[in-house]
Amino acid sequence: MQITKKFSSSSPSDSQNQAQGSSTTPVSERKFLRAKGGAEYLSISKSHFHALVRDGVLPPGKLVSGSVRVWKRISLEEAAEKMWEGS
Repeated sequence: MQITKKFSSSSPSDSQNQAQGSSTTPVSERKFLRAKGGAEYLSISKSHFHALVRDGVLPPGKLVSGSVRVWKRISLEEAAEKMWEGS
C-alpha cells in the first residue's frame, strides 16, 4: 500500500486554524458564537460566561450537535444591554 501526501496552497497556520475550528473572521462579525467566542465578545472569562448562562442572565444558546452549543451574537448583545441597564 502506497501512502501519498496531498499538498494544499494553504499555509500551516491555515490548516491549524481549520483543525481547531477557529475562523479568521473577527468575533464581532460572526453571527453565531461558541462559549469561548461569546466570552471574548463580552470581554469576560469563559467560566463567567457559563455562570451567567447558568443564572439565566445570558440565553442558553442552542445545542447544534453533540456537545456543541452556539449563541446568536445579537442575543448576547441584547442580554448584555439589559445587564448594563439593570433590567
